Amino acid sequence: MNFLSIDPGKNVAIACWKNDKLVDVIKWTFLESNFYSYNLSDLINLISKLISDLGAEAVILERPARTMPVQWVIFSDCRMLAKKRKIQFVFYPAKKVKKIAAGNGNSTKDDMTSALLLKKIYSKNKVMKMNEHEVDSIMIGVCFLEDLMRGEKKIKRSKEKS
Repeated sequence: MNFLSIDPGKNVAIACWKNDKLVDVIKWTFLESNFYSYNLSDLINLISKLISDLGAEAVILERPARTMPVQWVIFSDCRMLAKKRKIQFVFYPAKKVKKIAAGNGNSTKDDMTSALLLKKIYSKNKVMKMNEHEVDSIMIGVCFLEDLMRGEKKIKRSKEKS
């Protein structure tokens, strides 16, 4: 399955998966010189392009906490983009990502990085240079893949994509 897994926020990370294998992680940061609306528009355009280029069948996100308005806007825009493209939209609370990925819903950045190294999805050199958002974006994808394997999530394929 081809999909994007996204850690939304002021510093966004987008993990790109092709045939259930991680192929790239893209960092994206809000520019202080631009208004949020310009930044959001640029980000959604990037995600839309990645969906097309990858032939993504799903967009997977971490659900923002209650007090994070920028993340909620990104979350809502991604949900609308998925609906428009007729692809699957899945989200996970941060605690579930941490529990599935590292075995504890209160895992730290170091715990998540160690868990990623144990899964051997990416080389140690690349993982050690990643920030917490990049690690989280990968682990969000890992949660989705593990749910698929356990049968907790189903792949919903549409007959036509726009």
